[in-house]
Amino acid sequence: MRKVLLRREGTADWQQAREAMFQDEDHLQRLLYDDPRLIPFSDLGEGMLEPRVFVRESGLPGSGSTDLIGVDEEGRVAIIECKLATNPEQKRKVVGQVLEYAAYLWQMGYDGFERLFEKQYRTAGKDGLAALVGPEGDTEWSEAEFRGNVQATLEAGDFSLIIAVDTLSDELRRVIRYLNRRPAAGTTIYAAELGYFVGDGYEVVSPRLEGAEVSAKTGTGATGRPGWDEVTFFEAASKLCSAEVVAALHELHDFTLRESDNRKWGRGKNGSFTFRLVRAGITGSVFSAFASGSLMLNVGYLDGKVPDAAIQRFADDLTGLPGFASLPANLHAGRWVQYRIEDVLIDPIALQQFEEAVIRVRDSLG
Repeated sequence: MRKVLLRREGTADWQQAREAMFQDEDHLQRLLYDDPRLIPFSDLGEGMLEPRVFVRESGLPGSGSTDLIGVDEEGRVAIIECKLATNPEQKRKVVGQVLEYAAYLWQMGYDGFERLFEKQYRTAGKDGLAALVGPEGDTEWSEAEFRGNVQATLEAGDFSLIIAVDTLSDELRRVIRYLNRRPAAGTTIYAAELGYFVGDGYEVVSPRLEGAEVSAKTGTGATGRPGWDEVTFFEAASKLCSAEVVAALHELHDFTLRESDNRKWGRGKNGSFTFRLVRAGITGSVFSAFASGSLMLNVGYLDGKVPDAAIQRFADDLTGLPGFASLPANLHAGRWVQYRIEDVLIDPIALQQFEEAVIRVRDSLG
């Protein structure tokens, strides 16, 4: 057992912290909830970030309550289950539990996922999950991109599954290594072993991640990226979408290059580009397209920037197109509305009419 020695800055004497036990699983859960940095998320892959917010004991229909669900500013989702060595479930049941929680989040819509965090963002005086997660002062961060990334994560079920323990049993270690050495299974589970020490007025947590080194070798770990470009975006789209959807994305991309004031590439795990407007000192955006095959209408970035009549005209134009019938009658109420491209823009005529509607919104800004 490695010793942990502490001393106060400016003093000469070191004291040895003594190894201690978490009071119970709730104690461990509360420590992680208060500070996600206690789990070394950066070890999961280059560019991985700690969650900006956690929700505790979130009930999912049929699956009980997850200990922690976290989301980072790029829309990645982590599911964490806490188990102490004294709990016999650490040996056999915990892997099934965390997979069951993931299965119930899989293909959940953004609105349903956001409701899991409602207490947190309302307590903080925010009007939604994105407002709670968004980093202050980061002008490159996009709510539309965040929402699209969360939706793509939910649709794919591409979660970080982490079992947080005080002591990792040999049985659990072996199960994790077995699962993670089978990349075809498509799911990676990690164990975060958190040693706990106390000293005179100190608490010390020493974390170690099991599973990250295996997923790095097999290529199954999730990684972030600093930004997308045309080549990487369409490489990803070709793997995720049909040829018809990829063709529609090419047309939307070419249209964005021709007609927008600025084409902005996303930075999240789900590749995206955005049709942006920069006119008369006003910045806004009309839509974002994602490599996963979805389209986001960014009305939240038009409110107060273009005339209300222009937004209503945009809604009326789209409602007449196949697949957009579910568009809110008052598009302001939707703020960010997402569709599958295969449902709305596969037909070349519909795609052309959509582009004409976007141009009318653009021109309303001058």
